[in-house]
Amino acid sequence: MALGLSLRLFGLGEESFWFDEAYTWTTSTQLSLPDATAFDPFYPPLYPTIMWYWYAIGDTEAWGRLLSVIFSMAVLPVVYLIGRQIASNRLGLIAAGLLAINPIQVQYAQEARAYGLLNLLVALTLWAIICLTISRRHHLAAAVTYVVSMGLILLLSNISPVILGVANLAVLLVVVRRRDLRLALTWTGLQVLAVLPWVLIWLPSFVKQWDNMTDAYWMPHVTPVYLWNVIARDMFAAHLPYYAFGLVLIVVAGLTLYGLVVVRQFPRGKDTSLILAVFIFAGPIATALISWAVNDVLATRQQSWVTISIALVLAAVVSRGLEHSHPFDRVAYSLLGGMLALIMLTGTSVYLLSQNKEDWRDVAEVVDLKPRDVVVYTAAHTEMPFAYYADLPPVVQTIGADRGRHKIDTWAWRVLDNGAAEVRMPYVAERKAGESSTSRLDEAINAVGARRVWVIDSEWDTDAALAKDTKEFLDKYGDVGETYTWKGNPWASPGVSPVTVRLYEIKDNQNESE
Repeated sequence: MALGLSLRLFGLGEESFWFDEAYTWTTSTQLSLPDATAFDPFYPPLYPTIMWYWYAIGDTEAWGRLLSVIFSMAVLPVVYLIGRQIASNRLGLIAAGLLAINPIQVQYAQEARAYGLLNLLVALTLWAIICLTISRRHHLAAAVTYVVSMGLILLLSNISPVILGVANLAVLLVVVRRRDLRLALTWTGLQVLAVLPWVLIWLPSFVKQWDNMTDAYWMPHVTPVYLWNVIARDMFAAHLPYYAFGLVLIVVAGLTLYGLVVVRQFPRGKDTSLILAVFIFAGPIATALISWAVNDVLATRQQSWVTISIALVLAAVVSRGLEHSHPFDRVAYSLLGGMLALIMLTGTSVYLLSQNKEDWRDVAEVVDLKPRDVVVYTAAHTEMPFAYYADLPPVVQTIGADRGRHKIDTWAWRVLDNGAAEVRMPYVAERKAGESSTSRLDEAINAVGARRVWVIDSEWDTDAALAKDTKEFLDKYGDVGETYTWKGNPWASPGVSPVTVRLYEIKDNQNESE
């Protein structure tokens, strides 16, 4: 526990908020609570509500991420309890130890986003399923835990139907294998209780969210390579250098498959192995199929809960080996456990000692906005992290009348208090509606009589067509005076995108001719 906490707190506030974190901060501090929960076109209201109250106490990077650390640390005792229900205290302790140093768990414990809470709720869900189907203990506590945890998951994540499906598939396979009518009836009742609040509170908005997601979601397109990276690299060998990735993947993935065989040797082990296999493989595969059929929603951060079951299976291998009577076997399995810990710690160390988020703090220091300057973002979402560090006025203001489509009352461009102008470039949908790519920029330059234009480009979310139009437009207005680039980290997962700032010096005769 102490090591896991130390890793999660290491450098917690040193790196800048990246876009997702700045997005959460913006909506949680600049909107009313009803507007904050309605603003996000892709996520349910639970996490915005939590963070709205959390940021009312403090708003630094470390404070925003601390809540995720708390949730992530709470996962560890739950995993211990799952291991104890499956086999023994030893299995639970080993699983909790592996998860404490797991690089994916540490990474998302250091983000001011919902993934730490999602991992905790999935762990509680898995504990409840194991109690209800395998150990046959704590039935009432397990039933209440399942209803509450799954109900909260449905109000937390846009992939919650996938997790609901994984849980139901796992129990369904157990019911079919046993032909257990009593378990089937109990489980059906729990589903009604868990899903009912979601249906009453959020289902209409969820349907509209899926409409938004099929329209304009930002996730990378799911290719075989991307799917391989999420399921194989990030689940089994996260943050390791590529020269070590292949061997580690073979070892850890092979041990995971072997662990599912080992689990079958425990009491009711066939059912336990079935449940863990579903929790490891069904979620990423189902999300990938949704991505191919509907829109791209697959990302490592949304699948980080898979590492919980992987840790349990790996712990089963080590724990079972330590039960052997021969001293040589116990030494060999102790070394195997040490090797797994070393792999985890190596990936975690690479993550903690690398630059993993875009350095918006430095970007804001470089962009020295003076009167008659213009700042423009060619990536549609970079305005939020830049505004946080540049101490600009609120990026969003109020929600419009049409909450179903989550329209907001915002600005196309605006003049700041010091006489500089800030331009929010048009989104794809706005350009499809007929707006010119550079009309706002043209208006702002002429309105303030601009002498300099700062162009901020983040490759994380760059609109290539918009960036090209902006460059061609500004090349006619002036010359590039300075270029600043913050390079990404190639070892990070999925990698930090470079941020580039270009300063254009506007030609005097251009403004006069206008």
